[in-house]
Amino acid sequence: MITSLLRPLFAHRYKTWREAASNIENAQRLQLARLISKGAGTLYGERLHFNSIDRYETFRRRVPVVGYEQMRPLIMRMVNGEQDILWPGRVFRFAQSSGTSDGKSKYVPVTADSLRYNHYRGGFDTVSHYLHAYDKSRLFDGRAFILGGSFSNELELAPGVRVGDLSASLIDGINPLET
Repeated sequence: MITSLLRPLFAHRYKTWREAASNIENAQRLQLARLISKGAGTLYGERLHFNSIDRYETFRRRVPVVGYEQMRPLIMRMVNGEQDILWPGRVFRFAQSSGTSDGKSKYVPVTADSLRYNHYRGGFDTVSHYLHAYDKSRLFDGRAFILGGSFSNELELAPGVRVGDLSASLIDGINPLET
């Protein structure tokens, strides 16, 4: 019953996705332009003059490929509560790796935009593809479960900042109406 009520919403998203996929280069260039525009006012964006990047080729020349260790000082500033470092505003969630070859955990900023446009929309898109492929599915008509995560860590954190598993951030910030 619930699946049949939600199916038109997912069918519309599937159609939108298919239209974007028909010109993937254009979709990617639009996304890059959006990301550059959002990041232009950040410390990193100002250092690399994002405000004057007008196309992919300029971005490719100007923005270096770097490893996590080069970004760690900036990310730790964000963990400590500084805003407008790598993304506009203050980031309150960070996914923590379980450790690396050098023994140090990595902290990946999980912004509200990242949750909305990547994780939740990606999940929404996955369900839209599934329902398109299986028109007799009753996906939402039965029981479901969520595997939880944890925000426990050993860092001294700024007020409101949470570091933990990515799944904890996904569950903590979920709002299915914002996909």
